Amino acid sequence: MSPTSVSLGRYADMNEKEAIWFGGWEGLLEVVITAPVIYLLVVAFVRVSGKRTTGQMNNFDWIVTVAMGSIVASSIVINTVEVAEGAGAVLMLIGLQWVLTKLTQRHGIVDRAVKVTPRILIDRGVVNEEALAAERLTKDEVATALRQRGVTRLDDVMWLMLENTGRFSVIKREAAQVGMDSFMMTDEMKRAAERAASFDEEKRRELAQRVER
Repeated sequence: MSPTSVSLGRYADMNEKEAIWFGGWEGLLEVVITAPVIYLLVVAFVRVSGKRTTGQMNNFDWIVTVAMGSIVASSIVINTVEVAEGAGAVLMLIGLQWVLTKLTQRHGIVDRAVKVTPRILIDRGVVNEEALAAERLTKDEVATALRQRGVTRLDDVMWLMLENTGRFSVIKREAAQVGMDSFMMTDEMKRAAERAASFDEEKRRELAQRVER
């Protein structure tokens, strides 16, 4: 028998499914024992690392959450993955996330490199077509987001933001006119506010010149 046929035979054996519905009590017992152990370990890791671990505050938090779910599932149902290996992988992910969040807090260049910035999709009632194209969104999706937040008119919207979590935020004109803290505004929102103030000032000047005439 040639080496090629031997290797192919081994590959077939590895991928051959012995049973579809029930493969024996041994495998089931392994799952029953492994699942609570992995679950308690993950709970302990998350408890120590803090709420940020599963908070999904930005894109790399989401990646960690999804990867942890995959590792936990593999550790429970795949008998070639040991509990220690799964726990070590989860712990490594949490550690990497902790290091990365510390770096983003201390170094702006790291923060800008790993995080996506919020984007304005609607500015003072006007839909930003370029922003929709860049974010691969349709007008129907934007309209749905507005309806879900009780908005019925575009003129009522000061800004519609796509946050770095992938969720929408609506700032209504009524709220913006009362005043908005600088802390709450992104750089793009500040620039948009400056453009709006400059535009309003030009309109006031034009109106004043017409009155003088």
